[in-house]
Amino acid sequence: HLTLRNDGKSARRLSLLGVVEWVLGSSRERSRISTITEWDAAESVLLATNPLSLYPERCALFTTTLAVGSVSGDRGEIFGAAGSRARPASLGRVALSGRVGADLDPCGAIEVSLTIEPGETIDGAFVLGEAESPEAAHALARKYRDAASPKRALAEVQDAWRGVLGAVVVHTPDPAIDLLVN
Repeated sequence: HLTLRNDGKSARRLSLLGVVEWVLGSSRERSRISTITEWDAAESVLLATNPLSLYPERCALFTTTLAVGSVSGDRGEIFGAAGSRARPASLGRVALSGRVGADLDPCGAIEVSLTIEPGETIDGAFVLGEAESPEAAHALARKYRDAASPKRALAEVQDAWRGVLGAVVVHTPDPAIDLLVN
């Protein structure tokens, strides 16, 4: 989730790039040759499947609550020949190629172009998930498309973990033990 606010006196243009590296198996190196990516423009969702994994019917998804500018499923396009995370090659481009499918070093990349007017605030989120089928992945993407849904889901998860982790609280004479146990 991100919130961007322009406190300046002029409009600001930004490009955001959300990137995930798919590991749809025991390791990225083992699963990368069999992972297949697909872009569904109508649903604004990038999907990834691995038909050679233990769960070939499962489907991963990557989407955003913001308007998508361009996408890529090719890790080489994003990071470049040297694979640098410090200076990704894709930051030097105006848009991503849209290349998806098999026979790529798979990743999920979504580029969003924004103009933020003075005093304007923009809320958005990148959403990563997985489901039991491509149809279920599409349903999840639709569920989390608006900016409020990811915030609600995060709050629900945080509340659930507070309930689990806060059920028993230990107080001892030693603060180090309290920290370790709690």
